[in-house]
Amino acid sequence: MKLTVERNGKAPRWRRCRKAECKTEVSLRTGTWFEGLKLDFRTAVLFIYSWSNDYCSTKFCSKELGLSTNCSVSWKRLLREVAAESLLSNPLVIGGPNCTVEVDETLYAKSKFHRGRRYPKQWVVFGGVCRETGESFLVPVANRSSRTLIPLIRQYIRPGTTVMTDCWAGYRSLSREDYTHLRVNHSINFVHPDDPEVHTQTVESLWAQVKRSNKLRCGTRRSELDSYLCEFMWRRRLRPNEDPFDKILGDIARNWPPLSFPEEGLPSCYAFIGKLGSPPVVALHKVNRNYRPYVLAYAMVEQIGQLLMLNSAINLPTLQATLFWKRGEERTLLTVARSHSEAFLHTVIDESALTTFTVKCTGKAHGPYGVAVLKFLKMRNQLLFGGPPPSIPPTNVECQYAARIDDSKTDRENFLGLICYERFDEGRSDVEVKQRPLVMPKCDEDIYPGSDFPRIRLPEHLKSVYASVMAYAPTQFELYVDSRWPRNSHERTGFAGQGHLKNSGANPVLYLVVTSHPTNNSQIILEDLGDSTNLPQCVPRLGGTVDSNFIEDCIVELSREMGGCPRGELNALLKGGYKKLHEGYLKDPLNTDNAWMEGLIIHIHDALGSCFGSSTQPLGKRSKPYFWESLTSVDKGISDYVSAFIANYK
Repeated sequence: MKLTVERNGKAPRWRRCRKAECKTEVSLRTGTWFEGLKLDFRTAVLFIYSWSNDYCSTKFCSKELGLSTNCSVSWKRLLREVAAESLLSNPLVIGGPNCTVEVDETLYAKSKFHRGRRYPKQWVVFGGVCRETGESFLVPVANRSSRTLIPLIRQYIRPGTTVMTDCWAGYRSLSREDYTHLRVNHSINFVHPDDPEVHTQTVESLWAQVKRSNKLRCGTRRSELDSYLCEFMWRRRLRPNEDPFDKILGDIARNWPPLSFPEEGLPSCYAFIGKLGSPPVVALHKVNRNYRPYVLAYAMVEQIGQLLMLNSAINLPTLQATLFWKRGEERTLLTVARSHSEAFLHTVIDESALTTFTVKCTGKAHGPYGVAVLKFLKMRNQLLFGGPPPSIPPTNVECQYAARIDDSKTDRENFLGLICYERFDEGRSDVEVKQRPLVMPKCDEDIYPGSDFPRIRLPEHLKSVYASVMAYAPTQFELYVDSRWPRNSHERTGFAGQGHLKNSGANPVLYLVVTSHPTNNSQIILEDLGDSTNLPQCVPRLGGTVDSNFIEDCIVELSREMGGCPRGELNALLKGGYKKLHEGYLKDPLNTDNAWMEGLIIHIHDALGSCFGSSTQPLGKRSKPYFWESLTSVDKGISDYVSAFIANYK
């Protein structure tokens, strides 16, 4: 997929295929949040920035952005929908022990002094504010009865909280819940005369803030009231010094991720990240450079570029993990990557024969990082007995280089990892396939679990420790790796140091294969990990080992988690013994070149299926992460689950 920019004033478009004879193109908006919206990108970006910073009056949009009233109203409604989706996807529960929450309800539509036109009464909002944290919630309600308010308090306020209310009858049953209930009689005073800390002034202040925008709008359409409340809560949840523009872009990116295009029989449609970063960013930057300086900075345009990214046939990294390059960053990374590769290989890279691929990834705690893949020819110019160099063909080399992107640090401090290896393209006849790297780094996949450190992506044939590499310096948490640390003799993992494991070297672990029913219809217990499943795992405490006592304790604990059975039945099952399926090194995402999992995989068969809960109960009915899975339904055998842990590299 290639981005085409024409000089006739037309908007850039994606070309679906790199073949010259193929003219299939799609709009830049297709598959993104902008699909179906007719406003040009320049004005849309400016409007999003203005709305996020609360410069969105109809007069402002007309004068500064040239938008009609209907257009500005429609776009404000769209962004309120984004705010609502953000709140729904991030529910908030406030309060807790040693916290005080004030709750109250307010009437939005009423006649002042009971005079004038009478509107239908509508108890619109029930809400609460935590004094200690400032966190709050707002909920539209149909009435303020006890049946309505008490369940909402249970939903939004943690047990053990001190809850302060007025003396409305709907709160009387609150004292029977797991809360400390304090009340103040508003018909007499607003602050309790015996305890000045008992009041609801904080939540009353919240109502004033909520209704202020309603007065500025000279009223609110009832059908739009919920969306305006969502906008208010979205702005209120902004953290100190958090950029609202970045926040709204992040919400759009998370809730409306770009869709992938089907390949439609075009196997040669490739999109390389290094060739997609600059054009849309530069295009957006140029059209705004003469606009008022406060409106849009270059860094903000980078975030907009993320919204326009489309996944291609080779599975570009996901939107949440990938960034566009700022000016000069990509060139700097390639220069440093080339310098490090030359130093490791003791060679000079011919720039005319150099092919590069780059990707910039987000970093949560340590800042963004970049990964560069260099593909080049390394000449073999050895001299034999002082004679002319032999006619030996050059070596086809590929290097991967990863580094943090931080101008305040040196290249040495930014360095993360590097690997260089010889490519073999004998079986790869397609010219375009030969031009691609053996591995394409992916931000969302090449990460050490639970961190923002990239893992060197190894071709399958290089994962064996016996395979030859030209240079290998994997990523690690530590500033250095002690040469006395044990080395992983089973596989290269692309990551060094101790990682998240407890010890360097072998870390004991036990996996259980528990089956039931006859062999021809066997069921197996799996653990639900959210995005995947695995065999139940037991890890000894620090310094512990996987011995017979630990195995028995692990089986008993799994039985208890699954529903349990009488101890006599479980003892009879344990006396039947178990079978060792594998002993030794175990593959695991947490393994590194200096720390790894090592232990047992055992098989225990419960013929009656009574000691580990009901094997017919579906996963959705269980509160625990373990469940029964039919081996016939997934077309797998026990050996398939076990083989996933065994390193068979040669």
